[in-house]
Amino acid sequence: MKYSIVFSISIVFIISSFNSYSQDTATLIPPHVYKIILQTTEGKTLNGNLEQINSSAILMNMNTYNFENINTVKIYRKGSVGRGLLIGFLSGALTGIAYGIISGDDDPNQWFAMTAGEKAFGGAVVFGAAGSLTGLIIGLIHKQFTINGKKEKYQQMRGSLARKFQPRVDF
Repeated sequence: MKYSIVFSISIVFIISSFNSYSQDTATLIPPHVYKIILQTTEGKTLNGNLEQINSSAILMNMNTYNFENINTVKIYRKGSVGRGLLIGFLSGALTGIAYGIISGDDDPNQWFAMTAGEKAFGGAVVFGAAGSLTGLIIGLIHKQFTINGKKEKYQQMRGSLARKFQPRVDF
C-alpha cells in the first residue's frame, strides 16, 4: 500500500513535468535583462527592452515588429560593462595578491627589497587594473544579427537566443 502511493505520486510528478512543444510558442526572455537596438527596413532605429521572440516577430517595449520589417538587431545584456569591470578587477586583484603572498619577502640586503604584503598590494593594483581593462572589453561585446527581412536569418537569431534561455524556451 505504502509503495503504491509513492509510485502514484511519482507518476503524477513525471507526467506533469512533460511540456508540449509547438512551433508558434514564444521564446520568453527574462524581463528587462536584454537591451535591443533594432533597425527597420525603412531605416528607423529603435531602442528598448527585449521582451519576447516568437516564430515571426519580436516584442519590444510592448510593440511587435515582424521579421519582414527588421533589417538588423543588436542585443546586449544590461549591466554587462559594470559586471565585466567588477569581475575582471576582482579576479586580477586576487591573482596579484596570491602572487605577492606566494613569492614571499625579498632578502633585506637587496637594493629593492619588498615584503610579501607590499608585493601583494602592488600585484593587486597592477593585475586588478589589467583585469578591469579585460572585463571592460568583454563587457562591451554585443551580438549583432543581420536579418534583412529573411525568415531563415530570423530563425537563426531566434535559435541562437534560445540556447541561452534553455529552461525558459518552448519550441
